[in-house]
Amino acid sequence: MSNADESVCDSACASLGAVLEPAYPYCGSVMVECSSRVEWYGRSANGSKCISITIDDFPRKSSTVDDVKRLLCTLERYRAHVTFFVVLERLKRFSIEEAKEIIRCIRSKGHELGVHFEGSAGCLRSDRRLWCETLELMRFVDSLVCQDDDFRFRVVRPAGGWANRSIVDAWRDDLKLTTVIGTGYPFDHVRCLRLVRSARGEALCAFNMSKDGNRIVVLHDSDHLERTVDRLLQLASARAIRSQTLSWLLGLDRGSFKVPNTVGMKR
Repeated sequence: MSNADESVCDSACASLGAVLEPAYPYCGSVMVECSSRVEWYGRSANGSKCISITIDDFPRKSSTVDDVKRLLCTLERYRAHVTFFVVLERLKRFSIEEAKEIIRCIRSKGHELGVHFEGSAGCLRSDRRLWCETLELMRFVDSLVCQDDDFRFRVVRPAGGWANRSIVDAWRDDLKLTTVIGTGYPFDHVRCLRLVRSARGEALCAFNMSKDGNRIVVLHDSDHLERTVDRLLQLASARAIRSQTLSWLLGLDRGSFKVPNTVGMKR
């Protein structure tokens, strides 16, 4: 495909995304939109426009430590901060030393880690299974950070944006985790669209859904994520829009929290 054809295709596909508003249809009690405890939007700060770029399914299965460092360099060039939603199974593919290096690099650049899960239908998993997977991830990452580090998880995103109300409440009440979905998803995880839209088109779509500020962009780790983020931040910078972590954008509690040793939910 020529550059001209690609540009036309990107422009035509730039609106192919999902604006995940609270009014978005839900099914019974399983779509987390129906819970008032789920966060959608950011909060304005001193009148400036801010968004939060979030990266699901991190790290991707083909990722290396060098891939992560290149993405962090791109983010640093724009002074952008993002939230990486980590999947335990994927992080454990690395050696302990590699996993430590990934976490250290992300933390040292001012980025945030969030809890995430493999798959696309969180509502099909039992609350107990999600609870156990959450604790396992939190404990594993705790083992990778320095003992004097004040790190803790503050946000969680269920697989596919779906979860039962009961686990949303348990995350919040028992583990101090805020469930966050998003307000702009450019379908970057849909394979058929990636055949007709480049990283540039995905970035344009994400930007169109977040250019008013105080929005949460949902991206996924992929082999072209760095290019998508680069173009998205170019567009955002031109409008004086900054990317901040979810905790910053949502004004979440900065206090300390000790991961419980118990396996069972309190409810």
